[in-house]
Amino acid sequence: MTQPAPAPAPTPHGDPWWISNYRGTGYLERYGSHDGATTRRDVAFLTARLALKTHHTILDLCCAFARHTAELTRRGYTHTTGVDLSQDLLDHAAATTAADGERINLLHADVRSLPLGDR
Repeated sequence: MTQPAPAPAPTPHGDPWWISNYRGTGYLERYGSHDGATTRRDVAFLTARLALKTHHTILDLCCAFARHTAELTRRGYTHTTGVDLSQDLLDHAAATTAADGERINLLHADVRSLPLGDR
């Protein structure tokens, strides 16, 4: 019989690794090199595969620095919201898109308990 793995020890801040890992710039340093072509290809695949229409409501859960949220918004998906637990990553996403003259919808929340009701 297999025993469940023990819970990981809290980090120095007292948070589990899956929270502290996304604070600061570490995540961006590891994954921020995704280029625009990759993001456009990802979004093209998803919108075609899921038959998304621009009036659909889209939640980009665990969006990190919101590259897909931004690309969807650029393509006219105006009811798109990026959701992430990391305020640092959301701040980066907001600053990056604002620098490009764009605005995207972002929500700081834990996806396990979204404050959205039945909308």
